[in-house]
Amino acid sequence: MRSPAALRNQILRPTKRANVISRRGGFTLVELLCVMGVIAMLVGLLLPAIQGARESARRNSCKNNLRQLTLAVHEFHDAQQGLPAMDLGDHWATWCVLVLPNLDGANLYSNWDLQKQYYVQTGSAGADLPVFLCPSQSRTTQNMSAGDGLMYLVPPAFRVGPRGWSDYAGVSGTQVGLADGAFRRALDASGNPLNPAYSSPTTLISTWRWPVNFATLSIDGLSATLLLGEKFLPDAKTDSSHFNGDLQQGYVRACGIGMGIVSAGTPVDATTNRRFGSAHPGLAHFAFADGRVQAVSENTGDEIMQALAKVGDGAVAWAF
Repeated sequence: MRSPAALRNQILRPTKRANVISRRGGFTLVELLCVMGVIAMLVGLLLPAIQGARESARRNSCKNNLRQLTLAVHEFHDAQQGLPAMDLGDHWATWCVLVLPNLDGANLYSNWDLQKQYYVQTGSAGADLPVFLCPSQSRTTQNMSAGDGLMYLVPPAFRVGPRGWSDYAGVSGTQVGLADGAFRRALDASGNPLNPAYSSPTTLISTWRWPVNFATLSIDGLSATLLLGEKFLPDAKTDSSHFNGDLQQGYVRACGIGMGIVSAGTPVDATTNRRFGSAHPGLAHFAFADGRVQAVSENTGDEIMQALAKVGDGAVAWAF
């Protein structure tokens, strides 16, 4: 019979089998490097798929925004028997203000006095609404221009207006300043475009008429007429409030000959900030007057875009 001391020594003394198990419990450096290499390879394979899935989700969200905006325009037309004007005059409220009640923005809309210029509205009349924001656009920098005519037409006391940012714009026509699209300036009682810009900042407008309705668009067909689209924004993200009727690039854009879709990252020139484009690779989303939203390749010809933008010319882009 073994003594207690002998038994204790046997228990405490490591066996050869225990030493073998202990030596086999870790990884060698080569094994660790192999595992890390496999993980890196899997990440390299999966990351593009994950990024692609995220961009696909952002595109769907962007298209849904355009659908909501188009529905708001349709509801406005049903109530007013006309499409909202692109603005009520240079310096006055834009179509983005007019459709606020149809976008769950009734509280914001109630802070507006449509008879008054943008620059004399209260600050509570402005806000960044998610429906106007594309999720693919970066929000790291936003340089808001106050308006192209601000410095020499508006006294310093009126150089503040409601904030608001939009990645979408109405289609005003085929060229800058050429009102041959779905969005045009409101009309006065005589049927002439309202343009009280060079009057006092406190000037009021009391009456206006809507310039376009669906009957006007039916000449080409609602399915062949562009209504809204994504705006090209330069890397500096310089733009104007979409509520500000003093700078049209903030709320309407043109597309026609020499005014095609702009690729992301394109350097700014005399026309890019008046054209359509997006942060989505290779395409921009557009809403048609019939309510559908479609991705349009940035390689689409200017002639096709002009046929889709111009109202009443009878030209139809059959590819769409």
